Amino acid sequence: MDEARVVGANADDSTHLRTGDLGFLHDGELYVTGRLKDVIIRKGRNYYPQDIELSAERAVPGLHPNCAAAFSSDDGERERLVVVVESDGRLLNSVGATSIRQRVYDAVGEEQRITPDEVIVVRRGALPKTSSGKVQRRACKRRYENGELTAVTTSAAVTEREA
Repeated sequence: MDEARVVGANADDSTHLRTGDLGFLHDGELYVTGRLKDVIIRKGRNYYPQDIELSAERAVPGLHPNCAAAFSSDDGERERLVVVVESDGRLLNSVGATSIRQRVYDAVGEEQRITPDEVIVVRRGALPKTSSGKVQRRACKRRYENGELTAVTTSAAVTEREA
């Protein structure tokens, strides 16, 4: 890793490692806000996946916290914005996958001013998460690119066990 200095530091001042974390110093405290690898860049503008995911989660009342993953995926021609949302059976039965998908698409476009190229609705438990319940965005992207995410394609009845 390269060594770096805080802006305005002298050559004698201590150096820092470039870890790929995004953050800022405020009153001598370091606040980490995300990872550089996760930033989605579209038309020269930076979008943070956490913001997109929050818009997706708020789009449909009844979606659980930490139920969305937003990432960019290169399809060989361009970077595409993909949003994956997991839903439980009750919500799929009452609202339907098509409606969830459209509401997420609309909310992300309106709130974040970026249009998803694809919104995928999956059943609850399909998103890879840490033991503390945080979505593992890179693992989700890998599953997407490997064709391992099974989208809910119909709003047909879901069994009680899945609800």
